[in-house]
Amino acid sequence: MHHRYSKFVAVIIFLFFASTAQGEIYKELLPAGSRTDSIVHHTNYSLGYDEETEQAEWVMYEMTQKETNTPRVKRDDSFRPDPQIATGSASLRDYKKSGYDRGHLAPAADMAFSKQAMSESFYMSNMSPQRPGFNRGIWKRLEERVRNWAHTEDIIVVTGGVLNGSQYIGKNKVLVPNTYYKIIYTPHRNKVIAFLLPNKKSSAPLRDFVVSVDRIEAVTGIDFFADMNDASEAMLERMTNTTAWTWKNGTHQKKATKKRTVSSSSHNIVKLSRSHICHDSSSRYYSRTKHYTPYNTLQECLDAGGRLPK
Repeated sequence: MHHRYSKFVAVIIFLFFASTAQGEIYKELLPAGSRTDSIVHHTNYSLGYDEETEQAEWVMYEMTQKETNTPRVKRDDSFRPDPQIATGSASLRDYKKSGYDRGHLAPAADMAFSKQAMSESFYMSNMSPQRPGFNRGIWKRLEERVRNWAHTEDIIVVTGGVLNGSQYIGKNKVLVPNTYYKIIYTPHRNKVIAFLLPNKKSSAPLRDFVVSVDRIEAVTGIDFFADMNDASEAMLERMTNTTAWTWKNGTHQKKATKKRTVSSSSHNIVKLSRSHICHDSSSRYYSRTKHYTPYNTLQECLDAGGRLPK
């Protein structure tokens, strides 16, 4: 089976509006010619479906603090074809005895704030063939980390498999991606982090798989954040900063942050102030900046959206 050349899908991300009782998601997805044959909007996530590989080229959804902190509903497990895919989505039979998991792109646990959202997460259009060690291991760890971030700030997630490869499963010939990506964007803080992970078991730290959005665009042919002005888009898409994101849970993270903040001046940590100014040890306001986000280098601070003092 040969593959068409991918062009671009423009993902237009607007600023946050107040969420409804179930939370808002972003459905302003503008296709500009790509692998996507159809765009489907479910209640709490959207996807661009590629008929040739029988799976989503991308899945996009919003995850708010309110949704994440809402009491969880019971897991549904009602795997079924997506009725909105006119050409028919992959089926359960495609995965039977294949040796691959039906790996969620929009995780069921991310949709556990309502029965309807949970149920729709089990459409086969939201599944991709994942090796068991990957799906139940590092991919699960990444999903849990993303939910942890959503406990404290509203985020947008774009995720999918990199749709190239030579292995297929089932009668419908569902492609097995060699690699998966996940992009997490926080509009109110204008920061982004992206991951590119091989479809195999790994015990490596998640931070080992952080890449720039530029890198994911290069391997997928998708143009993310295309509606932003060029300067903002370029800044976001080159980010690979990990220090702007928390990597521990709950009170452990608070203790770690406090400890790092207290000792930061002795290690010449660059301080990103509340006014988004990067102060290194040469800044006249370095010692006066008491409330800040620490970075290891000045460049990391600038890449996170900071600016130099006047």
